Amino acid sequence: MKKIILVLLILPLLYAQFDNINIIAGERNATISWDTLYNCSSKVLYGTTDGLGKIASSSSKSLHHTITLTSLTPNTRYFYKLQCIYNNTSYNSTIETFTTLQAYPDIIITKITTTPSKVAVGGNLTVKVYAKNIGSEKASNFSISLICADGSAREKENLSLSANQEMSISFICPSPAVEGNYTIIATADQENEISEKDEHNNNNSVSVYYSAKPLPDLSISESDITYQIKEINKEQMLSLKMYVKNIGTEKAPSVSVCANEKCIRISMIPSGSKAYASINLPINQTTIRIRIDPNNTVSELNESNNEITINVSKDEMMPDLFISDSSLSHTPTLPKTGSTINIKANVENRGATTAKNIRVIFQKVESIDFYEKKNDEVEHTEMNRLATGLEIIKKASNENRQSIIKGPILGEVVIPSIQPNSSKNIQITFKIPSETNGITVAVKVDPENEIKEKNEDNNIGVHKLDIEELYPDLKINSSDISFSPNNIAAGENARAKVRIRNDGTTAAQNVTVEFYMAAEEDKFELHETKTIEKIPAKGYKEINFDWLAQNRKYATVLINIDPKNAIKESDEKNNMANKSVDINAPDLRVDSVNYTGTVSIGSTITLKATASNIGTAKASNAQLVFYYIDKNGEENEIGAKTITLSAGGKTTQTIQWTVPNGISANPVIVVKVNPSNYVYESDFSNNAFSLSLNASLPDITVSINSNRQTIVIPSASGYYSYVQITTTVYNSGTAKANNIVIQVFANGKKIDEQTIQQLNPME
Repeated sequence: MKKIILVLLILPLLYAQFDNINIIAGERNATISWDTLYNCSSKVLYGTTDGLGKIASSSSKSLHHTITLTSLTPNTRYFYKLQCIYNNTSYNSTIETFTTLQAYPDIIITKITTTPSKVAVGGNLTVKVYAKNIGSEKASNFSISLICADGSAREKENLSLSANQEMSISFICPSPAVEGNYTIIATADQENEISEKDEHNNNNSVSVYYSAKPLPDLSISESDITYQIKEINKEQMLSLKMYVKNIGTEKAPSVSVCANEKCIRISMIPSGSKAYASINLPINQTTIRIRIDPNNTVSELNESNNEITINVSKDEMMPDLFISDSSLSHTPTLPKTGSTINIKANVENRGATTAKNIRVIFQKVESIDFYEKKNDEVEHTEMNRLATGLEIIKKASNENRQSIIKGPILGEVVIPSIQPNSSKNIQITFKIPSETNGITVAVKVDPENEIKEKNEDNNIGVHKLDIEELYPDLKINSSDISFSPNNIAAGENARAKVRIRNDGTTAAQNVTVEFYMAAEEDKFELHETKTIEKIPAKGYKEINFDWLAQNRKYATVLINIDPKNAIKESDEKNNMANKSVDINAPDLRVDSVNYTGTVSIGSTITLKATASNIGTAKASNAQLVFYYIDKNGEENEIGAKTITLSAGGKTTQTIQWTVPNGISANPVIVVKVNPSNYVYESDFSNNAFSLSLNASLPDITVSINSNRQTIVIPSASGYYSYVQITTTVYNSGTAKANNIVIQVFANGKKIDEQTIQQLNPME
């Protein structure tokens, strides 16, 4: 049986893969897009002939392809072929064509500026026109024209602009005839002589306001006129000073100014400015007519403000001396007690005549009294000494009273003369007394009213001075106290160095300093008092106090400055400070006692003791003493050694001891360090160590026997009864006994004595 096998072979459709081909052609570029049935990378082969020659490609694989061709020539036919690369095989479309667009310039007027920013009728205007070629082709041989506010035309020709280039052209436009708002229009290529991409964006405009033609406006008012009496050629004259203002918009040339029948000319007054003219009239002319430009030779905006008439009274012909609180000052700005200060005053003459021989006094204000006579009685009131000069004047004037300022005169000045509308500066110098925190100074001009004035109520000024009081400020804190040596040991001399500071503004004299000491928690006790002759302001002095360090863990020093507050200070609360210091002391201890050798009567053994210093200071020349305790409990010195131990040090000392007779079976050895407490220690309770010895001693026992149990004492004289006495001596101890004396007594009478030279143990 035959088997039939069907094979389905799928082949790409070569021409069906280039679909939806779209071309968007510009002037110098073209974008081609198309679709394929397979994910493939793409190319566009193009050129100005069907031979193509140029390639634009994309390595991205996609079903939708877009490639942009650049740097093309405008208005040119191009041949192109699409290519799809799939599985390393290239598939091509047919060759087609497209044509790029024609390139045109496009000139626009971007903006128009004018100078000056404000222009008046009759003035020229500079107009600057800004043009730009926003097209893609150069614009050549075009013109920019301008229509000015007066309707006249201006034009600049043979201009050229490359693509995207900008330029500016300036024109001078004449003025229109009348004031108002005008439109100035600028146009590029007004006759459409060049082809552009857009022919409807070639113009722009700007609005300009032309103000009226500028004219001066001369003006004068009563406040613009001052006058004074002057002696001219030995004749009293009324001297006028007249300020003429030009409030118009143009300068005023050759301005005539007249007072009554006298005239003078001012050459020119700028717009917005003023100028003055001076005319002297006879003193009897008290009504004065002042005219500006009386013949109207200057064209003005307003001709109605050029004349004024003033009347001069006899009172106004007097001087008027004036002083105020604000015209007084002093240096230095912040004076100090005991320093020198300058009080300055500015005295004015606001009157019309010169004031001569003006007496001015400077007075310290201690009180201000007011007196008024009523019904043959004088009423008195007192005012605050800090009242201002104006308050003093008002009170005296309103209540028709006489004011009297009480206080010493600080200084006096006589001013030879002050011209009208002038002033003179004067000053006095005085020293500020101590313990002063403020002074009020009254300055009185012409205090006795010797000069007749237009106004007598403006002759007093008051000036208040804030004074910085100079006081010492004695000060100490714990950081101002230091100790030496660095490590203070108990029983040694120590020193406290104390720095006494003066943070005040003046020196402190005869400063008492008390030095107190306290050991640990004990109460402070006065140790010493010293006096410092002088401590300058912002300075300090150092003094020393010597003291003996007691056998305590620490000591505290307290310093008290000026304890009785005999010195006045700016701060009395910083005069005391304390500081503690550790006291270093040794602590001697007997650590151990042992011996070598056999303890028996007459033998020599070696005693060994170890002592240490567990304290914080060195112990010098301390005694290490060896004792044995006898049967009666008494200490018997064996020997001593002198030791010196640094803090943390240790020593072992030995001594030879021959064991004496009469000791117990367990004699006790005691070793003491510093038994007399010669050396200061932090702890005296650990200075002894005891050791019990095991002694090797004989133990002699005696027994006695006789050969007869009964002894008959003869009754006759000359007869004796004999008995043999046997004494047994036994050494039951652990050491031999030498030279043992045996004595036998009968009825209290020694009857025999023998010596045993040596008896060994258990013999």
